Amino acid sequence: MAIVIEIRHLRYFLEISDMGSFTAAAQRLGVAQPSLTRQMHALEEHVGCKLFTRSWQGACLTEAGEVLQKEARLTVSQFNSAIKRTQDKGKQVHRLVLGMIPGTEDELMGRVSTALGPEMKGIAVDVQSKLPLDLISALQQQSIEAAFIRRGDVPIEWVSQVIRKETLTAILPRGHHLLRKRMISARDLSGERLVVISAKAAPALRSTIDAFLAPYKTDLIVPLEADGMLSIFSMVTATGLCSLVPDSFCKMLPKNIATRRLGAIYDSALDLVLAHTGTSVSPLLERLFERIGDCKQP
Repeated sequence: MAIVIEIRHLRYFLEISDMGSFTAAAQRLGVAQPSLTRQMHALEEHVGCKLFTRSWQGACLTEAGEVLQKEARLTVSQFNSAIKRTQDKGKQVHRLVLGMIPGTEDELMGRVSTALGPEMKGIAVDVQSKLPLDLISALQQQSIEAAFIRRGDVPIEWVSQVIRKETLTAILPRGHHLLRKRMISARDLSGERLVVISAKAAPALRSTIDAFLAPYKTDLIVPLEADGMLSIFSMVTATGLCSLVPDSFCKMLPKNIATRRLGAIYDSALDLVLAHTGTSVSPLLERLFERIGDCKQP
């Protein structure tokens, strides 16, 4: 015969075990002590053993009670989590899965929130941070609905909306000799060893950097490569070398790194866009595309 134990019985049991007193637990729970005592007697009958020993000092768990205490905590915790997830699911009318380049999440979530306005209260946004080629793959596999990515990384037949025009900026450690210049040219960087993003990590960004340096490529030293912006910042600090990064990342720089503008550099491939494959577009994503291009960072 199956044993039926209500979740409230376990809550009462845990309250008594935590308080060490039937009287204190009854007051905390807001129930009459005789009723609480009957509930515990019923629980003991269900499990077939005594759970508490009572004395003038209070209520102490038996060995069987200690076993139940551990299991009851887990059961009540799982039950509470299930209730919370169910309630959240009931409130979340829509779900939106977006991909983002690492380091851009805070700003872009602000843009998304501004674009959708009050509608955000009923939306669960799942953000997946990945490198550009991984974002493209996730879009193709439909594990994400849209991605914030460089225009140059997006297949030409896909749908995209420009979020921000970008250009390159030179970053240098304090004390670097090129900081004497107000603007740095490709010629200034010839003969310098650079820290650059790898083509595997960010193809469009790397191709833009290579194109800027191309007129003096015969004078370039083989660069050090990194897979992300934070790695680049660390390597610039550690090696004393210069790097070229999208200007939007300059707000993330540590205090020991300075910036300089680059002369004659703009490539639309570097622009940040919101892109999707053009298939299975939800009404919510359509609204985001319509509004986000006009939204500035809050």
